[in-house]
Amino acid sequence: MILTKPIKHNIRTLLTLANRDFIKSYLGSSLGFFWIIAEQAVYILVMWFIFTKGIKSTPSRGPNFLPWLMSSMSVWVFFQKVINGSTNLYKQYYFALKTTHLPGIFFPLIKNISGLYIHCLFVIIFVALSLYSGSVSSIYYFQAIYYFIALFCLCFSLSLLIGTLSIFLKDVSHATTVILQLLFRGSPIFWENKIFPEKFHFYL
Repeated sequence: MILTKPIKHNIRTLLTLANRDFIKSYLGSSLGFFWIIAEQAVYILVMWFIFTKGIKSTPSRGPNFLPWLMSSMSVWVFFQKVINGSTNLYKQYYFALKTTHLPGIFFPLIKNISGLYIHCLFVIIFVALSLYSGSVSSIYYFQAIYYFIALFCLCFSLSLLIGTLSIFLKDVSHATTVILQLLFRGSPIFWENKIFPEKFHFYL
């Protein structure tokens, strides 16, 4: 109730700020829409080429490695964008905090919604690749709706925490960058936990 009431009365303001936050990332670039997906798309294609054509050591996904990689990267890009943006959250919206009656808990949602635009684009591409490769064949794929809601809530909670801590501790932004790098390398985005002994699966 504490959160839903201000959202209900300020939904237009929330969407406007989220749109501005998204546009600001590519302001001044003549190829703004292109750069939205180019960086991650090239990275995904390079990883796909290395694992399938280079070292030929793909996870046990067979020809469906690219959709699997795409699904992993789409989640990670959303998570990384929201968390990175939260390190400067309240400094960025300091003026809005001072001149409006919006609660501080309102602003992490701006980063979440802004990150949704790229995430939805990646999901559309992922679904297209899955349909093309014949990967979508189980009703369990609908579990993605639950996992997306859980991811959104996790990002909101972490961005609220990190944004608040960064007001008092400047080291938070540097620590966040390091932790994100560790999470990226340590999470099964390019590899499966099956390559490790079973006793380590719980920690992975």
